[in-house]
Amino acid sequence: MHYIIGVDPGKTGAVAIVSSNGAECEVWDLPDNEVGILDLQHDIVDQYGSPKAIYLESVHAMPKQGVTSSFNFGVSNGQARMFCALYRVRWVLITPQKWKKALGLGSDKEQSRILAQQLYPFVDLKLKKHHNRAEAILIGEYGRCEENRASVGL
Repeated sequence: MHYIIGVDPGKTGAVAIVSSNGAECEVWDLPDNEVGILDLQHDIVDQYGSPKAIYLESVHAMPKQGVTSSFNFGVSNGQARMFCALYRVRWVLITPQKWKKALGLGSDKEQSRILAQQLYPFVDLKLKKHHNRAEAILIGEYGRCEENRASVGL
């Protein structure tokens, strides 16, 4: 299966795979430690093979965000980039504004959860706290659409 990975980084972030044809999708919450993240990455590659590309939300520290949370946020972002380097996978940084606009979304995380549920009703996104899972899926969906457009020369 050819697939795209979407990553919503952060301590409560998530990683999703979306098949190139949009028929399959799976999502995981990001583990809260480096070993867990490495294990998850290896498990994904062992099970599905190397992804076509990884779409990583391009984010930065917020002005009133604490030092510890900014550091943790940077670490999870760096781990996703290291995965790309380790497996020699092409990665694309995408701002939240760009992928959300392309999918007709605003800043309301509940809208993201609802859209992801509509696109992939077989994925567990029942709880409001699953908005990070939903955003990882939608980042992957954005990447899937971009990759398909590129493959047909649009």
